[in-house]
This record gives sequence, C-alpha cells and structure tokens, in this order.
Amino acid sequence: MAAVLTTVFGALGMGLVFAGALAGGISALTNGRLEFLAEVALGIFTPLLLISGGLLFWGGYLRRRVKRYRLYRDQLKGRNFCPLQVLASAVGRSPSFVARDLRRMIRLGLFPDAHVDDENTCLMLDFETYQLYQQAKLRQQEALREEQEPPQDELGAVVAQGRRTLAEIRACNDALPGEEISRKLDRLEAAAGAIFDYVKQHPEKLPGIRRLMNYYLPTTLKLLEAYQRFHQQRVGGRQMQKTKAEIEATLDTISQAFENLLDTLMQDDVLDVATDISVMKSMMEQEGLTGGFGKDKENTP
Repeated sequence: MAAVLTTVFGALGMGLVFAGALAGGISALTNGRLEFLAEVALGIFTPLLLISGGLLFWGGYLRRRVKRYRLYRDQLKGRNFCPLQVLASAVGRSPSFVARDLRRMIRLGLFPDAHVDDENTCLMLDFETYQLYQQAKLRQQEALREEQEPPQDELGAVVAQGRRTLAEIRACNDALPGEEISRKLDRLEAAAGAIFDYVKQHPEKLPGIRRLMNYYLPTTLKLLEAYQRFHQQRVGGRQMQKTKAEIEATLDTISQAFENLLDTLMQDDVLDVATDISVMKSMMEQEGLTGGFGKDKENTP
C-alpha cells in the first residue's frame, strides 16, 4: 500500500509541477513577468519537484521490494530452510544483496521469526530451525577445534570407533524395510568402510579423517536414528514425511562426500601409479618397444 500511495502522490505532484510551470510560463511570457516566474520556480516549483521526485523514487523502491518478497515467497514453497543462492537466482541479484534485503524484510515483519545465518548462506523461517542450525554450527566448531588438537588416540582405537558407528548404522539399515533407503545406506557403509580399511593400511592418513569421526559420521547416525523414530510412528503428519524425504535425499550427498574423501586420501597413490605408467611408456617408446615392431612386420616381404 505504501508503494502504491507514494507512487501515486509522486506522479500527481510531478504532474502538478509541470502543469503549474507550463501555465506560469505562458502567463509570464504573455505579461512579460519573467523575473516573477523565476522567483516562483525557485520558491515553489523546485521544492515540489524534488519532493515529488523523491516520492516517485521511493515508491519504485518499495514496489521492487514487494516484487522481490513475492519471488522469495514463491521460491520457498512452504519450506522452513532455503539457501540464499537459490533466492539470489530467483531475483537476479547476489547472495550478499539478498542477505541484506532479507534482514530488512525481517525487521519490517515480512518474515516473522526468520533468521539469516552469519555466513549469509541460508534463510531459516522459524526459531526451531534456527536453533538446530546453531547447535549444528557449535558441533562443527567443536569438531574443528578437536581436529586442530594433536591426536591422542591410537590408530586402532579410531578405526574401532568408526567400525562401531558403522555397526550402529547397519542396525538402523536392518531395521528399515524400504529398499531405496537400504540401497543408499549400503553405498554409505561401503564408502565409510573403504575409508577405514585404507587408513588402517596407511596410518599417516589418520589426520585426514578426524572431521569424519568427530562430526560427519556421528551426525549421519543421528539423522538415521531420527528417521527410524519417525518410521516407527503409526501416524505421521506432512512435516514428518517431508523430514524423512529430506533425510533420504541427504544420504546420497553424504555417500558422495565419503567417496570424495576416499579419493582425496588415495590421491598420492593415484599420482604414483600415473607417474609409473607415464615413465614406463616413455622408456618403452625410447627403446622402440611400442608400435615399431608391428610396422616393421608389415613392411617385411
């Protein structure tokens, strides 16, 4: 409403200013009173022009804000959590602009109880979701501090702890009847198990899995335990079903992350093998052992 009113009053003011200026100009030219016209222009028309222009500008600003608000709302689609990058793409602006824009809207009450995280990466529409985010952030910070501390446990203890967590994940997998989530968990367990097997054979890689042990794996188990509790409920609402679907979708992301971590741990080995292959090919080419024998055989009468 404010956007419409300021735009209307601004447009009316601009119209009156131009109409008055036109009428005054004609009268001044007719009566030869140009000095009086200049005084009126400076004393009345110029301030009115500035005020009307300001109203038009402010009305346009508010209308653009309303348009962005509607785009944000349509993009959320009833979700309580949304990355700012998604909202930024919807309005064609940068995530930093969207973060500032959303904070203004929150102060104005357009998104009551909403929060934008400190890193300007996501919007949370209720206090409960914001609390969960804060708790996850604290756990991640604690895991980072523990990661920076010198290791205190032996390799065998770390691997054993990881195996126990995987056993708990396996128990959740066995308790859930769905084939799709079972397939996802099988992939996750295979990736995590391969990581522990590799680290056991290469103890120098132990620091590379500390965040896996301190945060990613325990949080994965926590999500699965919550999924199992939701699944055991005889009656489930839409929010519960939505949360279960989000957990299932997250399992693919977790599995991909574990597989990427395994690739990172094995990067040195992969480079060594690639180097050996390249050196061996170069030596064979220098000695004429690749390709030359077949050509000579074809040229033999």
